[in-house]
Amino acid sequence: MNPNTFVNPPAENRLLPIWYWNGVIEENEIVRQVQDMRDKGIGGFCLATGAGLNIPHLSQVWFDRVRIAIETAEECGLHVWLHDEPVSKRFGHPANLAWPSTIHRPTTHAP
Repeated sequence: MNPNTFVNPPAENRLLPIWYWNGVIEENEIVRQVQDMRDKGIGGFCLATGAGLNIPHLSQVWFDRVRIAIETAEECGLHVWLHDEPVSKRFGHPANLAWPSTIHRPTTHAP
């Protein structure tokens, strides 16, 4: 392995956190946060809808904001992944369609 690659790895070998969007997501804040991730050595992000997002999921505004995030990430040399799973308002985390039936259903076990 090249020692320089170890000290300064390419984006695909760096951290890639899940970036939950909550509340109101403004264009200038998206640009600032993506640039901040680049400046801190993050290799990219997985964009996800968070609890309390005030932009309708999959609306035109949503896609406009996603486009800004992707374009800014491209300018910064970051990778982008999109996590498209709706957020459960009841539990405040991404909803798994099987989760309520597998966790909350009473079960009986054979002796």
